[in-house]
Amino acid sequence: MTTLSFGGEKRFGGWAIDAQAGYTEGNEKRPEELTARFRRNTRDAVIRYDTDGPYRLSVTQLAGASFLEPSSYNFQRVDLTNESGSETESDVGFNARFNLAATTPAYVKLGALFKGKEKDSEGEVSELTTAPSTFTFANLAEPAGDYPYLRVPRLSTAAVKEAFYSNRSAFTGSRVFEDSEFEDFSLTEDVLAAYMMSSVTFGKLNVIGGVRVERTEFETTGRVLDLGNETAFSSKASRNYTNWLPGVYLRHDATKNLVFRTSWSNSLARPSFGDTAFRSLVNNDDLEITRGNPNLKALESVNWDASVEYYLPSLGLLSAAVFHKEIKNFSYEFEDPTPLVINGESYDLTTYANGSEGSITGLELAYQQQFRSLPAPFDGFGVMANITFLDSEATYPTRPREAVPFIGQSDQVGNVGLTYEKAGLFVRLALNFRSERLREDEPLGGSAPQDLFVDDFEQLDLTVRYKLSRNWEVYTEFLNLTEAPFRVFLKSDNGQGKRLGQVEEYGWSANFGVRWKL
Repeated sequence: MTTLSFGGEKRFGGWAIDAQAGYTEGNEKRPEELTARFRRNTRDAVIRYDTDGPYRLSVTQLAGASFLEPSSYNFQRVDLTNESGSETESDVGFNARFNLAATTPAYVKLGALFKGKEKDSEGEVSELTTAPSTFTFANLAEPAGDYPYLRVPRLSTAAVKEAFYSNRSAFTGSRVFEDSEFEDFSLTEDVLAAYMMSSVTFGKLNVIGGVRVERTEFETTGRVLDLGNETAFSSKASRNYTNWLPGVYLRHDATKNLVFRTSWSNSLARPSFGDTAFRSLVNNDDLEITRGNPNLKALESVNWDASVEYYLPSLGLLSAAVFHKEIKNFSYEFEDPTPLVINGESYDLTTYANGSEGSITGLELAYQQQFRSLPAPFDGFGVMANITFLDSEATYPTRPREAVPFIGQSDQVGNVGLTYEKAGLFVRLALNFRSERLREDEPLGGSAPQDLFVDDFEQLDLTVRYKLSRNWEVYTEFLNLTEAPFRVFLKSDNGQGKRLGQVEEYGWSANFGVRWKL
């Protein structure tokens, strides 16, 4: 990745003008990603599942060829994938502020920004269905390791690579039409934005009002696939739209330590490139198709916020805030209830759509304090804590007449941290937590028992930094010290219990580094 940026600032009279420009280019190549596949016939197998809660599961095989025997698995194929992609972003903009010559402190400010993004992707996928007789699971297996469910053998990455590349010519097959064409797409997104705002202060009250307008031009080119004839042709889709985003912000300094704020604002968030790309991924093994939707609209939100802050001695703060957001055109992934029939086979179609509307209401409480009044060396200690309570709901076109939680929103999110900062040393031990949420990176279910929820999550992290000098600093970060798992569940038909959806176990990780600052 390469990034270049520059800017400048000029003052004359009552004006202050700044301008900036930047360019970023990123390129990625993933050559010959190798996947070896072995499969066995399970029709003769009899399996018993025993559960104790949603995440405690034991699997016992009662009949049939043993899952633990590598020789019972037959070679299926080797998938060979070559992918490349690039993404560029350029921007140029300016801001101009004029301080009004009046007895009341006031200013006006305006500016504009152009930002252009381009993304290209290309891929080729081959399925090699012929392999040497020595390319067997038994020859390539390694012990299963400490896995809490069914301890089946697994492939050794090193053994597969050695066996494949030492006899590359013995593996033959053909190009996979649908997967290769799927990866060939491009997108461009140009945004031209301008704003004008003004600020005026009346005694203890400051009022800021303004409006921002954004013009978006989006275009994507991809391949439309005819699976029956294994042909593809290029097709293009585009959308142009304009958003007006007014806002009013008020701040009242009741006393030196007590501040009230309130605001009304409008915001937007554009759908991701991955959701809007003109492409269709076909999985012939599982009879599934995933398709992008270039017609997705940008999320729009009307926001009301109010807060009170009380500043304590020694860099302390107590605050409370309430907010309410009315949202429309949020995007989500779903499975179309009507299958696609191709060559006599029924494929499940997963795609993206805009939701009708949703709302998020919340209360946020925060406390922060440095204990400078304690005797040395304890005067370096500090504490910070915040928690947000949320209530959300949304309407989804694919789930009419249902009140469903807003996708990705937890009812509680919070952080608690203990800090120490003194003589160039900074230490922070922080616990981050959030309650269950409707999973945002998987399709919304066709009914409530099919919805996937990410379960409660707590993570403990440790950060340590030490300043060697004014310019040099060493640091280390220890993440997920408690080795918290990622857990997904589905609700039972009555909505009371939980059913196993997914469990991923992670250990802790650490980063070490040196920073140099100007």
